[in-house]
Amino acid sequence: MNKIVVLSLEQNQKQSGFLVTLQIGEEGLAPSTQKKGYLPDAPLKVYQQWQSAYLDLPIIRRLEAPLAQVVNVSQSEDCRHAIAAMGEELNRWLNDSGFQALKDKLYLKLRCSDPIRFVIQTDSYLLRQLPWHLWHFFEDYHNAEITLSPPCYDHSMITTLGLPKSKIRILAILGNSEGIDTERDKKELENIPNADILFLVEPSRQEISEQLWEQTWDILFFAGHSGKGKIAINHHESITLSELKSGLTQARRKGLHLAIFNSCDGLDLAKQLEALQIPQIIVMREPVPDSVAHKFLMYFLKALLSETSVYLAMRRARERLAETDLELDIPGASWLPIMCQNLAASPLVWHPSQSQQKKVDFGFKPFKAVFLAATIGVIGLIILGLIIKNGKLDYLEHTNLQPEFSVKYPSSWEEPIVDRITKEVKFISPLENEQDKFQEAFFINTEYFESSNLEDFSNKILKRISQDNPQMIITPRTVKLVNFNAKEVRYRSFQQDLELQIRKIWFLHNQQGYVFTYQAESNNYDKYAPDIQLFLDSFEIKTAK
Repeated sequence: MNKIVVLSLEQNQKQSGFLVTLQIGEEGLAPSTQKKGYLPDAPLKVYQQWQSAYLDLPIIRRLEAPLAQVVNVSQSEDCRHAIAAMGEELNRWLNDSGFQALKDKLYLKLRCSDPIRFVIQTDSYLLRQLPWHLWHFFEDYHNAEITLSPPCYDHSMITTLGLPKSKIRILAILGNSEGIDTERDKKELENIPNADILFLVEPSRQEISEQLWEQTWDILFFAGHSGKGKIAINHHESITLSELKSGLTQARRKGLHLAIFNSCDGLDLAKQLEALQIPQIIVMREPVPDSVAHKFLMYFLKALLSETSVYLAMRRARERLAETDLELDIPGASWLPIMCQNLAASPLVWHPSQSQQKKVDFGFKPFKAVFLAATIGVIGLIILGLIIKNGKLDYLEHTNLQPEFSVKYPSSWEEPIVDRITKEVKFISPLENEQDKFQEAFFINTEYFESSNLEDFSNKILKRISQDNPQMIITPRTVKLVNFNAKEVRYRSFQQDLELQIRKIWFLHNQQGYVFTYQAESNNYDKYAPDIQLFLDSFEIKTAK
């Protein structure tokens, strides 16, 4: 089961140090554990010592203006000493007595093999610079990775949309490349299978804006010079991301999931993107050498394509960077990449299909079953009422036992199948031809629930799905269905050699839970979407006679 840990640090207003809150839980569910503690002032001085030595290294970086290069053979050694000191000071800081109870809770509640998204929630620029991965905790928990998050976020701003098409869409901006090689970035991106990539080479601001407004993108990528919160989009124009606020907001609403800025001083850029509620952001926390930018991108994309969540792909890329010759020449190179995560969004997961082709997924591993049947409740017969012809629609009345309901469905669909034990009603789409390998289906499940709280029922549904699909990470959104407040999730799944899209909606009425599930082959999802909307819009709960 994927875990999420949120460590919130707030400056203590009464004295020095930080008030710390630890939350531990399962992805997609409310935190099950919370603990408060305290940390003294952070060891920022030793980080600044490494930073000073690192910035003096004779390397070309992706800054807006090239730095003067001063060769000094002792500079690499200075960096290595600072790295060793940083690790010692960071762990000494996190061993403070005010933090010990929180550490104990981490080791008690988490298993070493758990995939863990470890979120550092703070608006402190200096705390965000710290190399948190040097904490000894991450040596024991090899599937945990650090992400950063601001203290405030807006769940309503994150739109849960239909999943990406058979090809993921990437808008790649290759900005001012004076003195650096952005062509290498381009080649790495071109190696992504099943990707539809548009390259904008040294574009104008208007060209970028038009693409953000007029097209739908899953990933935004930038390579080029940047610094002081600006990106150099061409040789004569540098802009802040705030200048593209409306276009980026529109892109997010249409499904932009990830922004990668393979350029310098990315924490300033991340702050601007976080304000726009971009779900996932990858940046470089310091000026980045060209060689490190290339290696990171290559390792990260390989990890992301190997059925790994985006935060674990970050860790694998960082671990590989640490074992290259780059780390010898540029001590601390593996510290540079960092991910920022909007806590209202689910992390990106990219699955390969069974046929060696790689396909994007913001979801999970193959279903073991189409849908886990509802808990066995009342035992008895279910009598289907008349199936009344109504023009091109049929009418199903589910009567005799509670709950009673009716629903309209297209006459071209097969007559419903009812499971007499679980009370599941299944509708199957028409067979298109002899080569049709998969018939789309719509399920209605009902079950008694002891509470009238929709959030409690949602947690039960999400936990049930996750138990059957341990790699699943989802966050539902609130919707309206037949005048009831409901929850909805959409994600992608794999069944044998088929790629499926799943839409699931549920609500509560008088302690009765209703769960609707639509599953379709990805290429046919949109084709039957109007039929599914008919099912949902026509659903009516009947009064018991």
